Amino acid sequence: MHHSLTWLRDQFEKYSLKRAPAGEFFTLASGKKSSFYFDVKRTAQRGEVVEEMARALKTEARAMPKAGAVAGVVLGGCHLATLLSTAVYGHPLDVIYVRKEPKEHGTGNLVEAPAPGEGPTSASEGVIVVEDVFTTGGSSRKAIEALTNAAYPVKGLLVVLDRRRPEDRTDTFEGVPLHSIFKLEDFGLVEDAG
Repeated sequence: MHHSLTWLRDQFEKYSLKRAPAGEFFTLASGKKSSFYFDVKRTAQRGEVVEEMARALKTEARAMPKAGAVAGVVLGGCHLATLLSTAVYGHPLDVIYVRKEPKEHGTGNLVEAPAPGEGPTSASEGVIVVEDVFTTGGSSRKAIEALTNAAYPVKGLLVVLDRRRPEDRTDTFEGVPLHSIFKLEDFGLVEDAG
């Protein structure tokens, strides 16, 4: 069943948007305080939104420079990267996961890619990084650096929700295009605390 982007926004408002009681705040991953919190996973992993979520991701990705793979930042970006990888350009793409910290066992990888060290993958053609929420860009910056260090050129950053105020937004981040499916004003919100 094909839904609309408005329908998808409504699902995020219903399942992902959490408001703190008056006078209280959530602490975000960035360390900032806010009277509201978006848990993208609570909506993006629901069966009834999977197709529309994939459609929205693919629409934004097609407006970015073409890439050979997608990379999800653990944990919120992993499911999104997998959704985006499915036939975004008419064929499936390799999926990479980027950890926030190196694994403490085994190989200690920060970047988990298909068949590392066993020949080229499509990721060498470039990667689109996928994140759930963009606030200050801290985790995105680390992911871009890790991928670049692993010889995977980053072609763009795609986020579900850009939390920045309109006056603080740019259309690039760390030298790559930055696209978002939703912005705070799509939910009638503005960033309210530091």
